[in-house]
Amino acid sequence: DDRYRVEGKLGWGVYSTVWRCVDEASGRRIALKIQKSAPEYTNAALTEIDVLRALGGRDAGVVELVEHFYVAGPHGNHV
Repeated sequence: DDRYRVEGKLGWGVYSTVWRCVDEASGRRIALKIQKSAPEYTNAALTEIDVLRALGGRDAGVVELVEHFYVAGPHGNHV
């Protein structure tokens, strides 16, 4: 959908790319991390999601998880 508007790329690595975005629903600036579609990367992303949920954004030094979702791509789903 059109919830997130991409403003630019923040960085990339072996497993994912991080984009600077605006959440059109809240107006907040966010970082959107898109994991590569290979199953081992998806499993790592789901573990990271579980950890961030457990932390619940209560520590100022930890990233707050806003939500997660899947994006269908030509080589599989991205988290």
